[in-house]
Amino acid sequence: MKQRTTIAMRMKRRLALLLCACLLLTAAPQMFPAAWDSAAYGTTESSALRKRAELVVFIRFKGEKEFVSGTTANPVVTLLDGSQINLNEWYNAQNAGDYAEDPSLNQFVQKVSYNGILAKPIYTSASSDNTKMVSYECDTKAGDADFSDNSWFKDVQAKALQAVEASIPKDAILDYDNDGRIDNCMFLWGPTKSNAFFYYMSSGDGSQAHQWSMWNKNVRIRGKRADSYVRNFIYSKANINVIGAAFDKSAMVHEFMHTLGLPDLYSNDQWYSWLVGSSYLPVGDWDIQSDHSEYGSTFLAQRIRYFNTGTFGEITKSGTYTLYDVNEPNPANGINGYKIPTSRSNEYFAIEYRRGITDGAAAEHGDGILVYRVKTDKSGNVEGDEEIHLYGRVAGFNDTASISDSKDGIGDLPGTIASTRNDLEFTDGTNSGIRIKNIGKAGETISFEVVLP
Repeated sequence: MKQRTTIAMRMKRRLALLLCACLLLTAAPQMFPAAWDSAAYGTTESSALRKRAELVVFIRFKGEKEFVSGTTANPVVTLLDGSQINLNEWYNAQNAGDYAEDPSLNQFVQKVSYNGILAKPIYTSASSDNTKMVSYECDTKAGDADFSDNSWFKDVQAKALQAVEASIPKDAILDYDNDGRIDNCMFLWGPTKSNAFFYYMSSGDGSQAHQWSMWNKNVRIRGKRADSYVRNFIYSKANINVIGAAFDKSAMVHEFMHTLGLPDLYSNDQWYSWLVGSSYLPVGDWDIQSDHSEYGSTFLAQRIRYFNTGTFGEITKSGTYTLYDVNEPNPANGINGYKIPTSRSNEYFAIEYRRGITDGAAAEHGDGILVYRVKTDKSGNVEGDEEIHLYGRVAGFNDTASISDSKDGIGDLPGTIASTRNDLEFTDGTNSGIRIKNIGKAGETISFEVVLP
């Protein structure tokens, strides 16, 4: 796992960078975010798998050196620091034995969907022989581009799709769900190291990775319309303090998950982002859609239900309950988490169990239970309006956890004391009165007592 940087250190670094930026008469851009058995989670074909095609297109700015090589079977990408990666391994490798070893996209996707989904990358080339890897060269230099002009980016991507169509294998399936659209396109943009400075000094700041739609461009490839796409960059202008660190496997996975319908869980509190160097994270680093620097962290169990997989039990009366690891695809009791319904139709609480042997954040913070509130009429977390808010981890977590823990339990009786940090609150701040206590020892399972008001 990566060493976590303290907030104080980040603030010192940010202030130092601001001083340098002022001296250079340039404005610093705002900061925004984005241990399993490989025999169980890999890329094995199965009729039960829900497959998704991902058409991969490489684009470079005018006059830039080539940043891809190899073949369309095994494309090699040169990163800004000069290192090279085999992109096919990032999608399909099955050799990651645990979370610390950076699993491939498909290992991660199959884990969080309980072996339900498989990405099928199709690598394209602008080469005339259709097998040698060559990126599409647009007609604009990086220094002349306006990175705030999303329409321009989509125009270039539309031209790139048409330029690489001939390199798509004849038997490639572009539309597994037969809705008339390419399942997804992934556009990977340069620049190369020699052009990084001019790229940074160009106008706009639209170089963050993101997922969006190309529907309005009306581009069709073999009769299938290009719609959902992901745009990734070798280098991001947003990362002034981490030059060249934009494109990594975790960011690629984070954006791919958007194509499956999962929204972001970080909050765009821009002042917080600028001062601290990261986004405000209402669920901490316990979900890759919140903080993808913790690559091994799975989804919160509630969000796994986006895939129509996983099972929630419901707690409707006080008592003692047991949970298995949320990442266990077939737990003995068939339950991956518990839901606690409330008197409010659009709010409930959820409980799940994380273990370090299957979860990246738990590997860093320790094994324990997560307790969080879910607002069902929201999608994702935005400033001041959150779908999911994590309240506490109530067993076993160590002092590296980014949200304060309560070792004895969480939740206060309503009306007996003033509202405290330990309350399980509704979104309006009202204490729900729900308590979770008597946490058992963290092991293959964990037990806990729930007291309802």
